[in-house]
Amino acid sequence: MSAGYVIDSSVLITFKRNQPRDIYRTLWKRLESLFRDGDAVVPREALDELDRGTDDLGDWVKKTDAVYETTADVLTVVADISRRHPGWVRGTQNAADPFIIATAKVLGAVAVSNETHRPATVEANLKIPQVASEFGVMTMSTNDFFRELGWQF
Repeated sequence: MSAGYVIDSSVLITFKRNQPRDIYRTLWKRLESLFRDGDAVVPREALDELDRGTDDLGDWVKKTDAVYETTADVLTVVADISRRHPGWVRGTQNAADPFIIATAKVLGAVAVSNETHRPATVEANLKIPQVASEFGVMTMSTNDFFRELGWQF
């Protein structure tokens, strides 16, 4: 798989909340095409976050073939992230974030996240862009993602 983008669950949750599928059909069709073509993925652990929700977003992601199953290479990077930042993941809080970064690193992809790079004094408050930069993984916001793809609405 040669996905160029790894999508954080928060991106899809924000789209669902602010750009619902019944109104923003073009956005959702473009996302679906991106997933079906293998140009973007959602790591299994991010899907698990979506499945904990009370809506159908997790089911929609499954139908688009977007799910990237965890590999040994991804687990190796996740273990390295966990060694460097043992307090980052606490229960389900931030649970998918190391997998977003690790999947992007393994695939040579960009992590798309709504989180912004900002210093954190407590590991539980780390954000994807901050940790991703330590591992040489590029991140971008959803607007930059749209610009890079040339999407306009």
